Amino acid sequence: MDDPFSRSRQALVRDTPLRALGWAAGTIGLLGVWTTWLFFACVGVYSVSESARLEVVGAAQPVDTLVDGRLVAVRVALGDEVEAGDVLFEVEAEGEQLGVAGAESQLRGLERQHDQLALELARERDAWTGERAAAQAKSTAAAARLREAEEVATHAEEQAARVVDLHARSLVSEVQLSDARTQARQKRAAADTAHAEARQLVSEADVEGQSRRAHLAELERERARLEGEIEQTRRAIQRGVFEVTQRLVTAPSAGSIAALADLGPGAVVAAGDRLATIVPAGDLRVVAYFAPAQALGRIQRGQLGRMRLEGFSWTHYGTLVTRVARVAAEPREGRIRVELDLVLDEDTRAPIAHGLVGSLEIEVERVSPAVLALRAAGHKLGAAAPRKLAAGGA
Repeated sequence: MDDPFSRSRQALVRDTPLRALGWAAGTIGLLGVWTTWLFFACVGVYSVSESARLEVVGAAQPVDTLVDGRLVAVRVALGDEVEAGDVLFEVEAEGEQLGVAGAESQLRGLERQHDQLALELARERDAWTGERAAAQAKSTAAAARLREAEEVATHAEEQAARVVDLHARSLVSEVQLSDARTQARQKRAAADTAHAEARQLVSEADVEGQSRRAHLAELERERARLEGEIEQTRRAIQRGVFEVTQRLVTAPSAGSIAALADLGPGAVVAAGDRLATIVPAGDLRVVAYFAPAQALGRIQRGQLGRMRLEGFSWTHYGTLVTRVARVAAEPREGRIRVELDLVLDEDTRAPIAHGLVGSLEIEVERVSPAVLALRAAGHKLGAAAPRKLAAGGA
Protein backbone atom coordinates (compact mmCIF):
# COMPACT_ATOMS: atom_id res chain seq x y z
CA MET A 1 0.00 0.00 0.00
CA ASP A 2 1.26 3.45 -0.94
CA ASP A 3 2.03 5.86 1.99
CA PRO A 4 0.37 9.22 1.24
CA PHE A 5 2.71 11.04 3.71
CA SER A 6 5.98 9.45 2.67
CA ARG A 7 7.29 12.61 1.08
CA SER A 8 6.47 14.69 4.15
CA ARG A 9 8.23 12.22 6.44
CA GLN A 10 11.24 12.18 4.22
CA ALA A 11 11.37 16.01 4.26
CA LEU A 12 11.12 16.03 8.03
CA VAL A 13 13.90 13.55 8.32
CA ARG A 14 16.08 15.72 6.11
CA ASP A 15 15.20 19.00 8.05
CA THR A 16 15.50 17.64 11.64
CA PRO A 17 19.27 18.26 12.11
CA LEU A 18 19.00 21.82 10.78
CA ARG A 19 16.07 22.69 13.02
CA ALA A 20 17.78 21.17 16.04
CA LEU A 21 20.84 23.24 15.37
CA GLY A 22 18.66 26.37 15.00
CA TRP A 23 16.87 25.71 18.28
CA ALA A 24 20.15 25.09 20.05
CA ALA A 25 21.69 28.26 18.68
CA GLY A 26 18.61 30.29 19.68
CA THR A 27 18.62 28.82 23.18
CA ILE A 28 22.32 29.52 23.61
CA GLY A 29 21.80 33.09 22.41
CA LEU A 30 18.95 33.66 24.83
CA LEU A 31 21.01 32.20 27.65
CA GLY A 32 23.86 34.51 26.73
CA VAL A 33 21.62 37.56 26.68
CA TRP A 34 20.01 36.55 29.99
CA THR A 35 23.43 35.91 31.56
CA THR A 36 24.71 39.25 30.32
CA TRP A 37 21.65 40.98 31.77
CA LEU A 38 21.92 38.99 35.01
CA PHE A 39 25.54 39.93 35.70
CA PHE A 40 26.08 43.20 33.89
CA ALA A 41 22.75 45.05 33.90
CA CYS A 42 22.07 47.61 36.67
CA VAL A 43 18.73 47.99 38.38
CA GLY A 44 17.77 50.45 41.09
CA VAL A 45 17.30 49.46 44.70
CA TYR A 46 14.75 51.58 46.52
CA SER A 47 13.91 52.31 50.13
CA VAL A 48 10.19 52.92 50.39
CA SER A 49 8.23 54.81 53.02
CA GLU A 50 4.45 54.74 53.23
CA SER A 51 4.41 57.63 55.71
CA ALA A 52 5.61 60.72 53.89
CA ARG A 53 4.19 64.20 54.40
CA LEU A 54 4.59 67.69 52.99
CA GLU A 55 5.42 70.17 55.73
CA VAL A 56 6.43 73.81 55.97
CA VAL A 57 10.13 74.21 56.77
CA GLY A 58 9.22 76.19 59.89
CA ALA A 59 7.55 73.86 62.36
CA ALA A 60 3.79 74.20 62.76
CA GLN A 61 2.92 75.93 66.03
CA PRO A 62 0.22 74.42 68.26
CA VAL A 63 -2.12 76.79 70.07
CA ASP A 64 -3.11 75.34 73.46
CA THR A 65 -5.01 76.73 76.41
CA LEU A 66 -3.04 77.33 79.60
CA VAL A 67 -5.97 77.47 82.02
CA ASP A 68 -9.33 75.84 82.65
CA GLY A 69 -12.41 77.86 81.88
CA ARG A 70 -15.22 78.75 79.52
CA LEU A 71 -14.65 80.29 76.10
CA VAL A 72 -16.25 83.70 75.72
CA ALA A 73 -14.90 84.62 72.26
CA VAL A 74 -13.41 82.94 69.18
CA ARG A 75 -11.75 85.54 66.97
CA VAL A 76 -10.37 83.42 64.11
CA ALA A 77 -11.62 81.10 61.40
CA LEU A 78 -9.96 78.30 59.51
CA GLY A 79 -7.48 79.65 56.96
CA ASP A 80 -7.15 83.12 58.52
CA GLU A 81 -3.76 84.81 58.42
CA VAL A 82 -2.56 85.92 61.85
CA GLU A 83 0.40 87.78 63.28
CA ALA A 84 2.40 86.85 66.36
CA GLY A 85 0.59 88.10 69.46
CA ASP A 86 -2.88 88.31 67.90
CA VAL A 87 -5.63 87.25 70.31
CA LEU A 88 -7.29 84.12 68.92
CA PHE A 89 -9.49 82.99 71.83
CA GLU A 90 -10.70 84.48 75.09
CA VAL A 91 -11.36 82.39 78.19
CA GLU A 92 -13.68 83.83 80.84
CA ALA A 93 -11.70 86.01 83.25
CA GLU A 94 -14.38 88.01 85.09
CA GLY A 95 -13.23 86.86 88.55
CA GLU A 96 -9.59 87.69 87.82
CA GLN A 97 -10.52 91.10 86.39
CA LEU A 98 -12.58 91.93 89.50
CA GLY A 99 -9.63 90.90 91.66
CA VAL A 100 -7.31 93.20 89.69
CA ALA A 101 -9.79 96.10 89.96
CA GLY A 102 -10.08 95.60 93.74
CA ALA A 103 -6.31 95.44 94.16
CA GLU A 104 -5.85 98.60 92.07
CA SER A 105 -8.40 100.45 94.25
CA GLN A 106 -6.60 99.27 97.39
CA LEU A 107 -3.29 100.39 95.89
CA ARG A 108 -4.60 103.89 95.24
CA GLY A 109 -5.74 104.17 98.87
CA LEU A 110 -2.40 102.96 100.18
CA GLU A 111 -0.53 105.37 97.93
CA ARG A 112 -2.62 108.29 99.21
CA GLN A 113 -1.82 107.28 102.80
CA HIS A 114 1.84 107.00 101.88
CA ASP A 115 1.87 110.47 100.30
CA GLN A 116 0.19 112.00 103.36
CA LEU A 117 2.63 110.27 105.66
CA ALA A 118 5.55 111.47 103.55
CA LEU A 119 4.28 115.06 103.94
CA GLU A 120 3.92 114.60 107.70
CA LEU A 121 7.44 113.19 107.91
CA ALA A 122 8.79 116.16 105.96
CA ARG A 123 6.99 118.59 108.29
CA GLU A 124 8.26 116.76 111.38
CA ARG A 125 11.83 116.80 110.11
CA ASP A 126 11.58 120.52 109.34
CA ALA A 127 10.15 121.17 112.80
CA TRP A 128 12.90 119.14 114.42
CA THR A 129 15.49 121.03 112.44
CA GLY A 130 13.98 124.34 113.63
CA GLU A 131 13.81 123.15 117.22
CA ARG A 132 17.42 122.04 117.17
CA ALA A 133 18.44 125.38 115.73
CA ALA A 134 16.46 127.24 118.45
CA ALA A 135 17.86 124.99 121.16
CA GLN A 136 21.35 125.59 119.83
CA ALA A 137 20.76 129.35 119.90
CA LYS A 138 19.43 129.18 123.47
CA SER A 139 22.35 127.02 124.49
CA THR A 140 24.79 129.49 122.94
CA ALA A 141 23.12 132.42 124.73
CA ALA A 142 23.09 130.52 128.05
CA ALA A 143 26.76 129.67 127.64
CA ALA A 144 27.53 133.33 127.01
CA ARG A 145 25.56 134.38 130.09
CA LEU A 146 27.32 131.71 132.15
CA ARG A 147 30.74 132.94 131.04
CA GLU A 148 29.77 136.52 131.88
CA ALA A 149 28.38 135.51 135.30
CA GLU A 150 31.53 133.48 136.04
CA GLU A 151 33.73 136.45 135.16
CA VAL A 152 31.66 138.81 137.34
CA ALA A 153 31.64 136.35 140.24
CA THR A 154 35.37 135.78 139.95
CA HIS A 155 36.00 139.51 139.89
CA ALA A 156 33.76 140.05 142.94
CA GLU A 157 35.54 137.30 144.86
CA GLU A 158 38.91 138.82 143.99
CA GLN A 159 37.64 142.20 145.20
CA ALA A 160 36.40 140.66 148.42
CA ALA A 161 39.79 139.02 149.00
CA ARG A 162 41.56 142.41 148.63
CA VAL A 163 39.04 144.03 151.02
CA VAL A 164 39.76 141.28 153.56
CA ASP A 165 43.46 142.04 153.27
CA LEU A 166 42.86 145.78 153.70
CA HIS A 167 40.57 145.13 156.67
CA ALA A 168 43.31 143.07 158.30
CA ARG A 169 45.56 146.14 158.07
CA SER A 170 42.75 148.30 159.40
CA LEU A 171 42.53 150.23 156.14
CA VAL A 172 38.80 149.59 155.54
CA SER A 173 35.86 149.42 157.86
CA GLU A 174 33.83 146.45 158.90
CA VAL A 175 30.94 147.68 156.81
CA GLN A 176 33.02 147.78 153.65
CA LEU A 177 34.24 144.24 154.33
CA SER A 178 30.67 143.03 154.78
CA ASP A 179 29.56 144.73 151.54
CA ALA A 180 32.44 143.16 149.58
CA ARG A 181 31.64 139.68 150.85
CA THR A 182 27.93 140.16 150.12
CA GLN A 183 28.71 141.28 146.55
CA ALA A 184 30.93 138.26 146.03
CA ARG A 185 28.25 135.86 147.30
CA GLN A 186 25.59 137.48 145.10
CA LYS A 187 27.75 137.29 142.00
CA ARG A 188 28.61 133.64 142.71
CA ALA A 189 24.90 132.87 143.20
CA ALA A 190 24.15 134.54 139.87
CA ALA A 191 26.86 132.44 138.20
CA ASP A 192 25.44 129.29 139.77
CA THR A 193 21.99 130.21 138.52
CA ALA A 194 23.34 130.76 134.98
CA HIS A 195 25.05 127.39 135.18
CA ALA A 196 21.80 125.71 136.29
CA GLU A 197 19.86 127.39 133.49
CA ALA A 198 22.40 126.14 130.96
CA ARG A 199 22.09 122.57 132.26
CA GLN A 200 18.29 122.83 132.20
CA LEU A 201 18.33 124.02 128.58
CA VAL A 202 20.53 121.07 127.59
CA SER A 203 18.26 118.67 129.48
CA GLU A 204 15.11 120.10 127.93
CA ALA A 205 16.68 119.92 124.45
CA ASP A 206 17.61 116.28 125.03
CA VAL A 207 14.07 115.41 126.20
CA GLU A 208 12.46 117.22 123.28
CA GLY A 209 14.93 115.59 120.88
CA GLN A 210 14.19 112.12 122.22
CA SER A 211 10.44 112.71 121.90
CA ARG A 212 10.85 114.06 118.39
CA ARG A 213 13.11 111.15 117.37
CA ALA A 214 10.63 108.65 118.82
CA HIS A 215 7.79 110.24 116.85
CA LEU A 216 9.86 110.28 113.66
CA ALA A 217 10.82 106.64 114.20
CA GLU A 218 7.14 105.75 114.60
CA LEU A 219 6.31 107.58 111.37
CA GLU A 220 9.18 105.80 109.61
CA ARG A 221 7.85 102.42 110.79
CA GLU A 222 4.40 103.34 109.54
CA ARG A 223 5.86 104.37 106.20
CA ALA A 224 7.78 101.08 105.93
CA ARG A 225 4.57 99.18 106.70
CA LEU A 226 2.69 101.09 104.01
CA GLU A 227 5.47 100.54 101.50
CA GLY A 228 5.37 96.81 102.24
CA GLU A 229 1.61 96.71 101.72
CA ILE A 230 1.97 98.74 98.53
CA GLU A 231 4.59 96.30 97.18
CA GLN A 232 2.41 93.30 98.08
CA THR A 233 -0.60 94.90 96.41
CA ARG A 234 1.41 95.66 93.27
CA ARG A 235 2.53 92.05 93.12
CA ALA A 236 -1.06 90.93 93.57
CA ILE A 237 -2.02 93.18 90.65
CA GLN A 238 0.81 91.72 88.55
CA ARG A 239 -0.36 88.20 89.36
CA GLY A 240 -3.93 89.13 88.52
CA VAL A 241 -2.92 90.75 85.23
CA PHE A 242 -0.83 87.67 84.41
CA GLU A 243 -3.81 85.42 85.12
CA VAL A 244 -6.01 87.59 82.92
CA THR A 245 -3.35 87.49 80.19
CA GLN A 246 -3.17 83.69 80.47
CA ARG A 247 -6.85 83.63 79.57
CA LEU A 248 -6.14 85.41 76.29
CA VAL A 249 -4.95 82.71 73.89
CA THR A 250 -2.60 84.45 71.44
CA ALA A 251 -0.78 83.39 68.29
CA PRO A 252 2.79 82.24 69.06
CA SER A 253 3.93 83.14 65.54
CA ALA A 254 2.72 84.54 62.26
CA GLY A 255 1.09 82.21 59.76
CA SER A 256 -2.25 80.76 58.73
CA ILE A 257 -4.75 78.78 60.79
CA ALA A 258 -4.34 75.23 59.46
CA ALA A 259 -6.49 73.48 62.07
CA LEU A 260 -9.20 74.76 64.36
CA ALA A 261 -11.07 73.02 67.15
CA ASP A 262 -14.82 72.81 66.68
CA LEU A 263 -15.56 75.01 69.68
CA GLY A 264 -17.57 78.16 70.12
CA PRO A 265 -18.35 80.67 72.85
CA GLY A 266 -19.63 78.88 75.93
CA ALA A 267 -17.55 75.75 75.43
CA VAL A 268 -15.58 74.59 78.45
CA VAL A 269 -11.87 73.95 77.90
CA ALA A 270 -9.16 72.49 80.10
CA ALA A 271 -5.52 73.45 80.41
CA GLY A 272 -3.55 71.83 77.59
CA ASP A 273 -6.45 71.51 75.14
CA ARG A 274 -5.40 72.04 71.51
CA LEU A 275 -7.49 74.86 70.02
CA ALA A 276 -5.69 75.53 66.76
CA THR A 277 -2.55 74.96 64.73
CA ILE A 278 -0.67 77.75 62.96
CA VAL A 279 1.41 76.97 59.90
CA PRO A 280 4.05 79.65 59.26
CA ALA A 281 4.68 80.93 55.77
CA GLY A 282 7.74 79.40 54.12
CA ASP A 283 9.11 76.77 51.80
CA LEU A 284 7.79 73.22 51.85
CA ARG A 285 9.75 70.04 52.42
CA VAL A 286 8.99 66.34 52.56
CA VAL A 287 9.34 64.47 55.84
CA ALA A 288 9.32 60.68 55.67
CA TYR A 289 9.90 57.88 58.16
CA PHE A 290 11.73 54.65 57.32
CA ALA A 291 12.52 51.43 59.10
CA PRO A 292 16.11 51.57 60.42
CA ALA A 293 17.17 48.70 58.13
CA GLN A 294 16.03 50.69 55.11
CA ALA A 295 17.63 53.98 56.10
CA LEU A 296 20.75 53.62 58.24
CA GLY A 297 23.82 53.34 56.05
CA ARG A 298 21.70 53.40 52.89
CA ILE A 299 19.95 56.74 52.58
CA GLN A 300 22.51 59.51 52.09
CA ARG A 301 22.31 63.23 51.60
CA GLY A 302 21.85 64.21 47.96
CA GLN A 303 20.02 61.05 46.84
CA LEU A 304 16.95 61.61 44.68
CA GLY A 305 13.49 60.34 45.50
CA ARG A 306 9.94 60.49 44.22
CA MET A 307 6.78 61.09 46.20
CA ARG A 308 3.34 59.92 45.12
CA LEU A 309 0.55 61.94 46.73
CA GLU A 310 -2.32 60.05 48.26
CA GLY A 311 -5.60 60.94 46.54
CA PHE A 312 -3.90 62.28 43.40
CA SER A 313 -3.33 59.75 40.64
CA TRP A 314 0.34 59.74 39.75
CA THR A 315 -0.51 58.82 36.14
CA HIS A 316 -2.31 62.16 35.80
CA TYR A 317 -0.55 64.44 38.28
CA GLY A 318 2.86 62.82 38.17
CA THR A 319 5.17 62.61 41.14
CA LEU A 320 7.17 65.11 43.19
CA VAL A 321 10.92 64.91 42.75
CA THR A 322 12.84 65.25 46.00
CA ARG A 323 16.45 65.32 47.18
CA VAL A 324 17.59 64.05 50.58
CA ALA A 325 18.66 66.95 52.83
CA ARG A 326 19.01 65.40 56.30
CA VAL A 327 18.90 61.92 57.81
CA ALA A 328 18.46 61.29 61.52
CA ALA A 329 21.31 59.37 63.15
CA GLU A 330 19.12 57.51 65.66
CA PRO A 331 15.63 56.02 65.42
CA ARG A 332 12.72 57.51 67.30
CA GLU A 333 9.77 55.28 68.10
CA GLY A 334 11.39 52.65 65.89
CA ARG A 335 11.65 54.85 62.78
CA ILE A 336 14.27 57.03 61.11
CA ARG A 337 13.26 60.57 60.14
CA VAL A 338 14.42 61.74 56.72
CA GLU A 339 13.94 65.30 55.45
CA LEU A 340 13.97 66.02 51.72
CA ASP A 341 13.93 69.21 49.66
CA LEU A 342 11.51 69.56 46.75
CA VAL A 343 13.00 69.73 43.25
CA LEU A 344 10.31 71.57 41.30
CA ASP A 345 10.21 72.31 37.59
CA GLU A 346 7.72 73.64 35.09
CA ASP A 347 6.32 70.15 34.41
CA THR A 348 5.27 69.62 38.03
CA ARG A 349 1.47 69.22 38.03
CA ALA A 350 1.01 67.71 41.47
CA PRO A 351 -0.53 70.04 44.07
CA ILE A 352 1.83 71.37 46.72
CA ALA A 353 0.36 72.24 50.10
CA HIS A 354 1.18 71.70 53.74
CA GLY A 355 -0.27 68.49 55.15
CA LEU A 356 -0.50 66.39 51.95
CA VAL A 357 0.58 62.77 52.55
CA GLY A 358 1.70 59.93 50.36
CA SER A 359 4.44 57.39 49.76
CA LEU A 360 8.10 58.05 49.00
CA GLU A 361 10.76 55.96 47.33
CA ILE A 362 14.47 56.76 47.32
CA GLU A 363 16.97 55.05 45.02
CA VAL A 364 19.74 54.01 47.41
CA GLU A 365 21.96 52.06 44.97
CA ARG A 366 22.19 50.37 41.56
CA VAL A 367 23.32 46.73 41.38
CA SER A 368 23.09 43.78 39.00
CA PRO A 369 20.15 41.32 39.14
CA ALA A 370 22.60 38.58 40.18
CA VAL A 371 23.55 40.56 43.30
CA LEU A 372 19.89 41.06 44.11
CA ALA A 373 19.26 37.33 43.72
CA LEU A 374 22.18 36.48 45.98
CA ARG A 375 20.95 38.99 48.60
CA ALA A 376 17.46 37.48 48.48
CA ALA A 377 18.88 34.00 48.93
CA GLY A 378 21.03 35.20 51.81
CA HIS A 379 18.00 36.78 53.53
CA LYS A 380 16.03 33.56 53.19
CA LEU A 381 18.88 31.47 54.52
CA GLY A 382 19.43 33.90 57.37
CA ALA A 383 15.75 33.76 58.28
CA ALA A 384 15.64 29.95 58.04
CA ALA A 385 18.72 29.33 60.23
CA PRO A 386 17.13 30.51 63.52
CA ARG A 387 14.06 28.33 62.82
CA LYS A 388 16.23 25.26 62.29
CA LEU A 389 18.20 25.96 65.46
CA ALA A 390 14.96 26.38 67.37
CA ALA A 391 13.60 23.14 65.96
CA GLY A 392 16.83 21.28 66.82
CA GLY A 393 16.77 22.59 70.37
CA ALA A 394 13.18 21.44 70.77
